[in-house]
Amino acid sequence: MGKTNKLQDLIHSDHDIEVVRVSNERFRVGYCSQCGACCKTINMDTKGTQVAIDWLTLHNAKVSIIGKIERDPREEAKEFTFSVSFPCQCSALVYDDSNQNYTCNVYNDRPIICKMYPKNYTGYKTCTYNFINVEELNTFSKEYTEYWRKAHGKEKKIRITNR
Repeated sequence: MGKTNKLQDLIHSDHDIEVVRVSNERFRVGYCSQCGACCKTINMDTKGTQVAIDWLTLHNAKVSIIGKIERDPREEAKEFTFSVSFPCQCSALVYDDSNQNYTCNVYNDRPIICKMYPKNYTGYKTCTYNFINVEELNTFSKEYTEYWRKAHGKEKKIRITNR
């Protein structure tokens, strides 16, 4: 499913949509589906070479290249910015059989890194979050507001937070 289809699904969703500024020009748009996927892995962005990526891949880490490929003039080695994920379930994650979703035992007191996550596309099919630029956010906000006015006879504004 492409980004456009996921954004359209969000426009027609009854969930409260969260918009978080993750950088000067990028925003996270969506809601937590309580799938638990992000709490079952450690995710981070870092710089490294192909050797580091090969090692991480051999150790069952999911690696994806983000950003541009740079050359180190001293070694002529390629350096990448990449995102890496390690399987590692959080001890505060609890599965709720009755709702068939996950909850956090320490949600109100969770670490700041949990509040900020995710900052980039995770690749989890169950995740509703999209990462869009300012122009895409303006288009999304307009369509979202118009849909709510037509479908529900009232405005529903989108609030942007910085986490």
